[in-house]
Amino acid sequence: MEFSKGPRRLIFSNLAEKENKKLKDAPGVALLPGNIRIHSSSTPGLLHGVEYTAKFTQSISYPDLSNNKNTVSVPPLVSSKTFVVEGNPYYLDSALVNSVYPPPGNSDYSNVLPHVLFNDLQAPWSLEMPASDGQPLPCLGLLVFTEDELTLTPAQTQSLNTALGVNPPTTPAPTRTPTLAYNLAVRDLVTLRTAESSGVSGPVAFSAETATDASPVQVIFLQGSRFAGLFSTYQNGSAQPVAGTYPADLSRYRYMSHVRYFNASGIANKDNEPEVKVSATVSPRTGPLEITKPTTVFAHLISLPGVHENMRTDPSKVAALISLYSWSYTCLPASSFAVGKCFEVLGNSIQPLRSPDSFTSIPRSPATTADDWARNRLLGGFNLIRYRTPTGEITPAIHRGLLTPIKYPAVEFPPSDYGTDLAIIDESTGFLDLTFQLAWVLGRTSAMADRTLSAALMRLRTNVHNETLANAKKQLDSTLGLGFVDMSTTLSKLPTTFSGLTVRSTPATFTFIAQRWQKAALGTSTRSLLSFSNDSVQDSYKTILKPGISTFAAAVSSLQAAQATSPSLHTNPIEIYNEVNSPLSSDYATLLAWLMDRWFLQGLPMINLIPDPSFVPQESIRTFFVDQSWFRVFADGALSLSDHFNEDDDVRESIKASLDTYLGSNLKDINYPPQIPKWGFFLRSEVVLKFPDLRISAPRQDPNDPRAEVLRMEAIDQDLLIVLFDREPDTGAFPQGISIQPPEHQLSSMFGSIEGVVNNQLTQNWTKVYHDLTLPGKIPDPYGHPPLSTTFDLTDPVRNNGVFDCLNRSLCPYWFASIAQSTQKWAGNPPQNMISNSPALIA
Repeated sequence: MEFSKGPRRLIFSNLAEKENKKLKDAPGVALLPGNIRIHSSSTPGLLHGVEYTAKFTQSISYPDLSNNKNTVSVPPLVSSKTFVVEGNPYYLDSALVNSVYPPPGNSDYSNVLPHVLFNDLQAPWSLEMPASDGQPLPCLGLLVFTEDELTLTPAQTQSLNTALGVNPPTTPAPTRTPTLAYNLAVRDLVTLRTAESSGVSGPVAFSAETATDASPVQVIFLQGSRFAGLFSTYQNGSAQPVAGTYPADLSRYRYMSHVRYFNASGIANKDNEPEVKVSATVSPRTGPLEITKPTTVFAHLISLPGVHENMRTDPSKVAALISLYSWSYTCLPASSFAVGKCFEVLGNSIQPLRSPDSFTSIPRSPATTADDWARNRLLGGFNLIRYRTPTGEITPAIHRGLLTPIKYPAVEFPPSDYGTDLAIIDESTGFLDLTFQLAWVLGRTSAMADRTLSAALMRLRTNVHNETLANAKKQLDSTLGLGFVDMSTTLSKLPTTFSGLTVRSTPATFTFIAQRWQKAALGTSTRSLLSFSNDSVQDSYKTILKPGISTFAAAVSSLQAAQATSPSLHTNPIEIYNEVNSPLSSDYATLLAWLMDRWFLQGLPMINLIPDPSFVPQESIRTFFVDQSWFRVFADGALSLSDHFNEDDDVRESIKASLDTYLGSNLKDINYPPQIPKWGFFLRSEVVLKFPDLRISAPRQDPNDPRAEVLRMEAIDQDLLIVLFDREPDTGAFPQGISIQPPEHQLSSMFGSIEGVVNNQLTQNWTKVYHDLTLPGKIPDPYGHPPLSTTFDLTDPVRNNGVFDCLNRSLCPYWFASIAQSTQKWAGNPPQNMISNSPALIA
């Protein structure tokens, strides 16, 4: 079943999940929400840039007719085809990037290890690379630099420009990106590498093809000593690089890429998919650790092909590396406000969606009646606006939007033609309350602005009116016997009518012409008796429409929907249309989808949701009720378009009756009516920007309840998340509360604790993240637990166990994995995938 990607995608994906019963996981063990499965790699079947040969063999044999016991074989036909899978080590499609952490322009602690998530499961291993310890080596590496680390000396810059033949203005110097990379061409890297005067080493070797390749690349230049520190082999068991000039060692980057499987249920901006897969590349390098003020750093995704083969750890040469993707963020000192504290602040900032408390406080005591009125209106979500009366005077008025801080009682309004009759006069002040008048006008203007909807509504109204009028005439004709025949019956009889026609003779034709001026006797015409202006026809018309537009709001089988070309051809509607089955009328389906999307706050002006920016300040949660009366008035305004038939607009009321029937009927095979939003909250925080896929869960009292926990969960701005529920926070609605968590696939890595470096020491807190999903319940005691923490002395390579290279701010992944594995006190049934160091172990 295909479902919408709009504001109701969680509803449709939940229906599809229940219909298809697809809560399964690949190995037969369900991956529950909040859990993550990590694999060390995902090597593609065909590597980019590798030449393959496909060999085809066709063998033919047939029985010998002269001797049934013998078989004749024809020599096999053999052919082969050589092909190369296109791959480019100098370019990465930005569409492959799912997300990065920390996000561009954002901030986090300096000991965070940034990462990149890829939509392509095999992106880090897509190019052929030499194997390392029998494991696939990724072609991507992520590194973090400060501004001074990416800045060349004036002499080096001059040598660079000389080698490139810079001669302004005819040959300008290469420009730099905001992340301090140089915009060059592949052939420029070859030129720099082959020019002795440049003093530059690079990953691109000389060839006839590369020497003339004008493909653009972004290049960063590192001092030779820094490159040696990041691409050298570490001494056994220590964090000291091996001294000397050797080919660049890429082994540490083998541990920094892995694959993450997770359950997308309850995650913002995603469907309720039972299993989603992304690949990740993590930086082994942190930001500057001993900073006292916020510092900007630059993360670069490096292309590793050619680095080992063409570059050496020579401190005397500037190293050029190709950057495929880059961004900048800010490193914060340990004392700064960061993600963990954001969640704490959010938990203490919950209040209804209304004016800030400072606006509602009464400055004088005792408060006057006017003060109390103003305070109550502000607490109720009202705002003062300027209103021009029909006679031209400007006067104050009040109004509120669809989202209210308190629950208002339901109000029933009659259908309106202009909306002005929906204004309410405040008895205390005489101000006009324009809440429902503006809702009606907004509904009408929104529908009018949507060409697809307005056209569908006009066709639907016309079809409903014509069919209802024909049925009303039939009912009256059954009493009067006037011989009324509707259009569809007339058209169906045309074949037999024409076959029964006979050719008239010429005299008969002259007789007809001679009598053409004769008048019939005066009397009541049959046509007037069946006119829409006839009271009896109108009474029957209203009676037919009162229950709803049942014919056009119905669903049909998929076969009927595929075969029919007009709603009138459907003779066997099977049930009401509910967006899961096939609609009888596509126009009604368009109208229903449009209205339901607006009920889920899609396409409504932000001013009608958040009247003032102060209602949702930074780092806050603001709760609201969805006013059902407001939306019904909005829908009445939208449905008022194309009112061309009768004064009472019975068609509009009939459409509304059909919508009410839809909302009150259980969905087939699911046994609950359509879910509509009743309550929700806005979350405005830096957390939304850092974790676009926040996980929000709100379990129901009955764990077997098939309804979706959350109706809508979507970031409508960079730092603003909207969450909608079909229930209000009364007793039993949220028995376990509402939990907000970072998504497991976007969790970042941090070397050490939040406190950072203290007295040249860094504390690493350990936790057991592995869980054997084949075992029921919690991890049993025989599995044991690691020690709570380990303290590393960053100034002593021996005492820090070779885990962290303080000089280069780089993790030593292999030794770190060894320490991590040794701290696991496995007993009983050790998991098979924990027997050796792997990227999955330190992910």
